[in-house]
Formats: sequence, structure tokens, C-alpha cells
Amino acid sequence: MAFLPVGVDENNKFPPAVQADLNATYVRPGDSTFAPPVASIQATPELGYVAPVMPSPPTLTVGAHAGAAPYTGITLAADTTQVTRKAGRYGTQFIDSKNWLQNYINNPSTSRSQGDIEFTFSGLKFAVHVNALLTTGGIRLWVDGQLYAAAPLVTHTSGASRSQNWVTVEFSASSVRRIRIEFPSSLFGGLNYESTAAATPIVGRPRRVAVFGDSWAAGTSDLAVHDAIYSRLGYELGWETARLGHGGSGYIQTGSGSGLPYTAAERLSELVAYQPDYVVIIGSLNDDAQSASAVGAAAEALYASIAAQLPTARLIVVGPQATKSTVPASRLANRDAIKAAAQNAGNVVRFIDPIALEWITGSGTVAAPAGDGNADQYVLADGLHLNTAGASYWANRLAIEILRVG
Repeated sequence: MAFLPVGVDENNKFPPAVQADLNATYVRPGDSTFAPPVASIQATPELGYVAPVMPSPPTLTVGAHAGAAPYTGITLAADTTQVTRKAGRYGTQFIDSKNWLQNYINNPSTSRSQGDIEFTFSGLKFAVHVNALLTTGGIRLWVDGQLYAAAPLVTHTSGASRSQNWVTVEFSASSVRRIRIEFPSSLFGGLNYESTAAATPIVGRPRRVAVFGDSWAAGTSDLAVHDAIYSRLGYELGWETARLGHGGSGYIQTGSGSGLPYTAAERLSELVAYQPDYVVIIGSLNDDAQSASAVGAAAEALYASIAAQLPTARLIVVGPQATKSTVPASRLANRDAIKAAAQNAGNVVRFIDPIALEWITGSGTVAAPAGDGNADQYVLADGLHLNTAGASYWANRLAIEILRVG
């Protein structure tokens, strides 16, 4: 597969066959319900994709903790086959653990089956059972590609750490609608609806993309899960994205806590279990203290290992991040080594260089603005991570490069 480097030349793009595959949001040909809004993404790179909100949303009501199903018709358990399950645009505390994805793929009916559900619903009203794991737990509802509300609905009502509630969704009129429900800090527990209604799974699946890397791939405590780069990227592209990041890690750097380097066998095993169509590898600025030769060798090894175990997966490599215009020499050297490794890897279809593209400019932060670039708006006080606006902007720029058709 030919490799096309991407730098400041805005005419660089994928070969037609690869571009066509990228633009095919769903495996089933012709399904454009959630096609990537390419034009709107490219028009507003500073804003990112803004999900449309329903002008006349249904009525959502959160029932009591441990209450009974509200309708006497049909009740489907958590392991129902009447919905399509996805690893989700949301991450949870499970998705970064070493066995989460294996459990999801092998046994999606377990309590670790966190992610989105999607189904076609014919009827007036239904209820979804939500097991909120945290006091902030709840759902994010999409109807025919539009959000019920901009913010997730918190469903936790119990004084205990977990809250199990039925949430009713009632429309103004009966119709056939495409429903997607995300579960931030919560789990899907089943569906309930009247006997005159019906729920059926979606045919086909969206492109499955693993966002792999450091904390920029994983998200941080400063970001709500639906605002992290990996989830924003999923919204922008219309893809299913899984969070496979470890904070503080890099190609060599081990990361904080139990973090593992990119090349760790456990991380590769997690990636393989997900069986992605694409792997977006981000970073990393965490390797600044490592030698360029070691980083380049680790990158070559990682790409080769992925090729051996996921021979059909395409890799999109994003170079080390910049949080200001002036970048350390060691990071530039690592960038060049990663780019060279990507150029020599047959499974890498694109290298994206956020440093050369100047996605982040200036020398300030939101806490100490310098008035010389967008870092004043986007970079947190730690100088290493992005705030909500920055994550949206950065994901948007990344989506533009992935879907470039210029």
C-alpha cells in the first residue's frame, strides 16, 4: 500500500481507493445516515463538528432507583440481540483496563459491555434501563442523527454509588426512527416497550477505529468523555472509535501509574481484540527524553507487529504533539524518526504532522495567555494538554487531514 506523507502541502490526499473506503462510513454500501459532514468540518476548523440538536425532542423521564419496567409489553434483557452493540464513542473506566476489549468482543452481555447501542425503533415510546456507575452517569440519546440535548442526561438518583433506573423516551407521534444511545459512566441494562412497538438491530456497522497513544488518545480528567479527542473524532467522522490510550506513555516512555509503552504486548493484545479497520496512533511528546533512534526503532516494531496480527488494518500515524510554536529539538528528532518509520511501513497510509501544520501556535496557556497564538485558548495550565475547546479543535483538524479531498 502506497504511503503518502502529509505536511504543509494541502493538495496531499489518499489514493482514490483508500479515500473511498474512508468515506464509506458504514460497511453496508449506500448507508449515509451518519455520513461524515466533510464540508462543515472543513469550513470551521476552529470550532469542530457541532452535533445537531433536535428542535422538537422527545420527553425523557427518569424513573425511581430499582423501579419496575414502565410498560407491560416487551422487556429485553441487557444481552438482547435486538440492538446493535458498539465499543462506542464514549470511554469508561473499563476501556483502559487490560481485559476490557477482550471481554467486550467475547462476551458483550457482561457488565463490561460498555459502549453505544443502536437500533431501529417503530412506535411511540420506549424505556431504556440504565445502570449508572457514578453520580454523573447517564445517557446521551441520538434520534435520526440528532441529539436529544447537547449535554448528557444524568440518570443517577440513588444515594448509593450505583443507580439503576428506567428512563422513558416518549415521542409526539408514532414513527420509525433510528436510535443511538451512549452510556457515559453507565451501563446498558435492557429495553422495554409496548407490544405494538418493535426494536430491530441496525444492518451493517460503522468503520471501527482504534485511537491509540498517550493521554491525548485516552482523554484526561479535564475533559468530559464526549469532549475528548477520540470521541470527538468519532463524531466528526461518523466512525466507531475506541479509546486505547495510556496517560504519560509513548513509543518508549512507560507512562504514569500502570501505563505501558506503545509497544507493550498487553496493549497490542487489546488492540488486536478490537479488530479495527483503522488505527490512529497519536504522539508522543512524552518521548522527549528518549533518543530518536530508539523511538524510531520502537515505531518500526509497533507498525510491524500490527501488520502481522492485523493484516487488513490501515494505520494513520500522527506525529508528536506541539502545545506551543517552539518545540524541543528532541521532539523534532523523534518526529522525523517516526515519520521515517511510517514511510517504511506498508500498512501506514498516512503520516500527519501537527507540528509542521502548526495546529497549536504561540507560547501561552489559558492560565497565562501570551497574546501570540491559539495556545491562549486551547492549552491547559500544565502546558501539556488541551482544554475542551482545544480537544474539539485538534480533533477537527485531524478529521480534516484524514478526510482530505482537496
